[in-house]
Amino acid sequence: MRMQRILIVSRMSLETAPRLETYLQSAMQWHPTSNVDRPWSAKVGTDRWELQVNDFPAEQMYTLWINGERVGNFDDWPKKWKRESPVRPEQTKKPALSGGLSKL
Repeated sequence: MRMQRILIVSRMSLETAPRLETYLQSAMQWHPTSNVDRPWSAKVGTDRWELQVNDFPAEQMYTLWINGERVGNFDDWPKKWKRESPVRPEQTKKPALSGGLSKL
């Protein structure tokens, strides 16, 4: 008995794939957020775009959200997208005093 591979594509991925591809080809400037799960956001007209970092490699690397709606997942950062480094929690803490412990 010969086994055949069956490719299962969800209805959602068929509907969002063309739109996602268009967005991935657009020039975009991303800004860091304080959200660990969605470390970058962008304002496009009146829309808020967010990028979620997923559990890679079990899932695709990123998910694009626009106005709270999941647009789709992708792995490779688009060449036309520019981003600043995300804000890490330790960057929001007050800096340590220089010179070590205060002398009593």
